[in-house]
Amino acid sequence: MPAIIYLGFYLILILGLPLVGLFLAGYSLPTHFTLFPTPTEPGTSSISLLICGILTSLILATLTPLLWRFFHTPVTTSQESFHAAFFPWWGWIAVFWVIGSWLLAWTRLSWLEAWQPHTFPLLWVGYIVTLNALTYQRSGRCLFLDHQRFLTQLFLLSAGFWWLFEYLN
Repeated sequence: MPAIIYLGFYLILILGLPLVGLFLAGYSLPTHFTLFPTPTEPGTSSISLLICGILTSLILATLTPLLWRFFHTPVTTSQESFHAAFFPWWGWIAVFWVIGSWLLAWTRLSWLEAWQPHTFPLLWVGYIVTLNALTYQRSGRCLFLDHQRFLTQLFLLSAGFWWLFEYLN
């Protein structure tokens, strides 16, 4: 059987079984699925500084060797590589875009309330462009400039995986 049939079967199971479970448990099914889900009101919560510190330490311990190697390993390719020693102008726009999106997402100003549920795509696009700028600075090449079609396909594929994750979550 072709792989596409298996993929379709698995997608039907992944997407359908949670809805069947809701129905069998007596819960109402969602009335619609939105492109960008609106967050619900948070309940009361607390933060444990001890747990936060432990998790931060574990994350830093995991990332430190990777970041060290990333910044201290020379770039080698089979082709002659061009090293751009500057951060591109469009990278700076993306950095300020991300900062502005974070401020929009996390400030609780009344005049920003209508925009706050929609900040994830703003952050996502800014993050992707910023990483492309860092890649360009390091190697002189990046998907944003050299392979726009492939980057667009990756963008759409990752959006699909993200929506599937959020659906199952």
